[in-house]
Amino acid sequence: MAATPAPSVPRPARLRGLDDSGATLVEFALVAPFLVILVLGTIEFGLAWRARLDVESAVSLGVRQNANLGNARASDYESLQSLVGTIDNPNLTITKVVIYKATGVEGEPSNPSCLTANPSSTGAGRGGACNVYGPDQLADLGATYSVHFGNATTCTSGSAWDRWWCPVSRKADQGDPPDYLGISIEAELDATTNLFGDSFTITERGVMRLEPDPE
Repeated sequence: MAATPAPSVPRPARLRGLDDSGATLVEFALVAPFLVILVLGTIEFGLAWRARLDVESAVSLGVRQNANLGNARASDYESLQSLVGTIDNPNLTITKVVIYKATGVEGEPSNPSCLTANPSSTGAGRGGACNVYGPDQLADLGATYSVHFGNATTCTSGSAWDRWWCPVSRKADQGDPPDYLGISIEAELDATTNLFGDSFTITERGVMRLEPDPE
């Protein structure tokens, strides 16, 4: 008489479940780094985009303030105060502001080297073309007004930071025709995650035609 074969024993369901879980963990371990990079990248570039909007707003306000003052002696000072006050981001630092004579509404400087000029603690610029301001000038504008912007009618003082393209020498007469004034801002944004570097450089420009001196 033939022996009856032993019945087969099915594999426990829980063992199959353990195998699936292990595969899932391996897959997640492979994908997780890419997910982390994606999330951090979204955060970093989102903050950079917001910082760029802050710089754009500062340029817009600064150039409008300066243009509306025409050839008033304190126009650069008032413009710098406006644009510095617009930026309220502890991770964003303005490294250079160039106030320049533009060739027209397109915003190109009359002297292209204005945009590459380096700021100096004693003032910098290009004669008849632009004034260049750096962190030393922007740190405490109010305290330095009387020394570096305070002469009522001229910019002849060697300590005047706006002597290179003196505001009172700008043409604001509508029949002249008036000058076009541009502002370029360079700023450094400290990175939050350092995943793509320690910082980002943001550069923005704006231009407007001068209005008559209101005084």
